[in-house]
Amino acid sequence: MPTGAQNVPKALVLYIIWFALTAGLFVYQFVLGGGFLTGANALPQGYGFPIPLIGVEVAAAAVVRWAVIPRLKGPSRILVALVIGMALSESAELFGIFLIPRGMPQTKMAVFYLAVVSAFQFLPTYVLSDDPPRLDPG
Repeated sequence: MPTGAQNVPKALVLYIIWFALTAGLFVYQFVLGGGFLTGANALPQGYGFPIPLIGVEVAAAAVVRWAVIPRLKGPSRILVALVIGMALSESAELFGIFLIPRGMPQTKMAVFYLAVVSAFQFLPTYVLSDDPPRLDPG
């Protein structure tokens, strides 16, 4: 049996975990965050405090996805990295819900969209191939 075919059950588990965590972002936004928010921000310059923190979390998630996961061997290590990266993506959404004031709907929605994009980069297509994509040529 080819190695790629052996990876299918393991990939299914990763897809299910990824889907559940990504769906959680939408649940958080609709249950805790009030759904899709409309209107202009109350402060024209935006709200500064949590934005750098959210940026660092999303950047750390990108490092996990594009620098750490391609170097890992074995499904258990990939699973741990997937969960860590998704936790970083979800924490950005939770910080957006709880730390950005209600009067900043555009900023809250921008953080939500950023968290969703961050989560989608963890879509586990990388476990189906025998040679996962790498950033380094060697």
